[in-house]
Amino acid sequence: MTRDIFLRFATRLVVAAAFSLGLAAVSHATEVKYSVGPGANSKALTLPENVPVSLTGNSTTSGDYGVGQATIWCLPTEPGLQWVGVSWYSAGTSYRNYYPNASNIVALDTDGFVFVNVDVASKCTLVIGNTGSVTATGTVIY
Repeated sequence: MTRDIFLRFATRLVVAAAFSLGLAAVSHATEVKYSVGPGANSKALTLPENVPVSLTGNSTTSGDYGVGQATIWCLPTEPGLQWVGVSWYSAGTSYRNYYPNASNIVALDTDGFVFVNVDVASKCTLVIGNTGSVTATGTVIY
């Protein structure tokens, strides 16, 4: 066996072992647990530029459970975000573009009080907004 063949074999073996042991991961997800008071917003969630991001979230607020998901794209050469999403609240798909206001991207609850919103303070950031009368809790993964 030549040195070149041995190195190729050894490299493949190490990569295969890393994946089989769970040492190599493809995902780069960020998990954020939120607790947002009535009329308030969460801390900013920053998106990478020019990379489509899958966002999934839920509401664990008692009596107002729900889920929502969206694919969001921050375009550095455009004035804002593009997204498509669906949620339990809307019961359908919503296609939207970013405009200079706090546009709702996707609801996370069944009553439509907890939304992932475009943060108007910065082009590639989102916030979780609560328009309800009780503290909203849940998780967002993006």
